Amino acid sequence: MTQRILFISFSKRGSHFYNDASARYRCFFPAEHLNELNIPTDVIHASKLNAISPQNYQLIIFHRPQYSYQLKHFLRKLNTLHIKAVVDFDDLLFTPSLSQHSAAVQSGYMSLSVAKKQAKAYQKALMLFDFCWVSTDTLAAQVTRIKKSIHVNVCPNKLPLRWAKLADTIPANERLKNKVIRYMPGTSHHKHDFHKIEQCLIELLAEDKTLQLEIIGPLAFDIKAFPQAQVSQQPFVTFEQLPDIISSSWLTLAPLHNNLFNQCKSGLKFWESGLFAVPVICSPLADLTRYKNKGLCLSNDIDLWRSFINEMKKPNAYNTASKAAQKSAQQALFSHEKIDERLASLKEYNHTTQQVAHQSLAVNTKKTVSYYHQQLVMCAYHGPDWPAAILDPTCHNHKAANACFRQANSAITVVTPEQECRLLQQASKKILANTPKKKHVFLRKLRKLRTSPYDFFRDMIINRLN
Repeated sequence: MTQRILFISFSKRGSHFYNDASARYRCFFPAEHLNELNIPTDVIHASKLNAISPQNYQLIIFHRPQYSYQLKHFLRKLNTLHIKAVVDFDDLLFTPSLSQHSAAVQSGYMSLSVAKKQAKAYQKALMLFDFCWVSTDTLAAQVTRIKKSIHVNVCPNKLPLRWAKLADTIPANERLKNKVIRYMPGTSHHKHDFHKIEQCLIELLAEDKTLQLEIIGPLAFDIKAFPQAQVSQQPFVTFEQLPDIISSSWLTLAPLHNNLFNQCKSGLKFWESGLFAVPVICSPLADLTRYKNKGLCLSNDIDLWRSFINEMKKPNAYNTASKAAQKSAQQALFSHEKIDERLASLKEYNHTTQQVAHQSLAVNTKKTVSYYHQQLVMCAYHGPDWPAAILDPTCHNHKAANACFRQANSAITVVTPEQECRLLQQASKKILANTPKKKHVFLRKLRKLRTSPYDFFRDMIINRLN
C-alpha cells in the first residue's frame, strides 16, 4: 500500500498559514515534493482537524504543536488506529529557560512571561511524541536533551525547484551597476537584529552615494537617520513575489544575535538569495557551515561586513562571488535525483515508500514545466497562496485549484501578450486581497485579551506610540 501522508500546521496565522514561512518550509514544500514522487500528501491547518478522517493516512506530521486536550485525545486516537505520528520543529520553541532569546521577546513584541508560557506548551506537546523531525543538527541536540528517548531525524529546509525558476538570474555586471542592498526580515520581530548593523549601514551609505538600501517587510526603524535619497522600504510582499525582488539585488543582509535560539535556525536567507546569484552577508549559523563559499560572508564582526561590501564593489570579485553563491545554494533545492531525508526516515514506517519514490524519480527527472506560466495562471485564478488550495483538502476551492493546476502543467505553456497582460492584472488583484481579513485580526486580538490581558493593553499602548 502506498504511503499517504498528512501535515498538520499549528501556525498562528490560521487560514492564512501559507504566509507563514515556517509552514511553507516544513509542510507545503515537503508535501509538494512528496506528491511529485507519487506519494499522496495533504496539508491542513490544525483548526480543521475535525474536517479530516485520520484513518485515511498512514503517517501524520504535527508542525509546531502546543499542548491541548484536543491534541492529546487526537494522538491517542492515532495510536489506537496504528497511525504513526511525528512532531516537527524548526525553531527552539520548547525551552522555557531560553525564552528571553526569542525574536518576539527581544524585539519587544511579547513579554517574557507569555513566551515562557508558550514554550512550556510546546515542550508539553513534544513530550507526547516518540518521533521528531527537525531542520538542523543543533536543534536535534536540543530535542534529545528534553526527551532522551525520542527518535529524531534531521530534515533540512529546502525549496521547490519551481520557486527558484520564477525569475531569471540577472547578470552580475547589471546588478553591480545599481548596488541595491536588501534586508528582508519577513516579520516585524527582527528590529533588534537590524539594530546591530544600523549604524554601519548609515555610515556606508554616507560614504558611498552609489549604494542603495531597501527594506522589504514590516520593520520598525528610524528611516530619517539614513541618507534619504539612498533608503527605501516596501511593505509585506508574498513569497512568490520575492524572486523578482531578490534577483535584482546586489547584496542581501541577514543579521542575527548570537545565541542558542538563533543557532538552531536554518540558513534559508542564504539560499533564497544565492539561488539568484546574489551574495549574502549573514551572522554565523551552524546550518550554514555546509554552504561556505566566496559569495557568503559569515560573521558577526561589523568590520568584516564592511570589508566584504567593499570587496564586492570590484567586478571580478563580485562575479566570482555571485557564481559561487548560486552553485552552493543549489544544494537547498528538492531534487529529483536523490531521496530526501524525510523519505529515508519514512522507510522505518513503510518499506514500500522508498520503492514508490525511486520509481517516480526516473519519471519526474524528465518532466519539463514552464514555472512562470504555472505561477501566473495559478496566482491569477487562486491567489498567491495557491499551493495551499492544491494541498489542503479542506480548502473551499481545493478541487478547482487542482483542475487549474493540471491545466497549467499541460502542453499549453505559451500565452499571448494580451493573455499575459490580463493574467497579470488578475494576479495583482488576488495579491492585494491576500491579507488577513479584519475579522481574523479582531479574533486574534480577542484571544490575546483572554489569555494575556497585560500584553494586550501593553501592545495597544506601544502601537499608539509608534
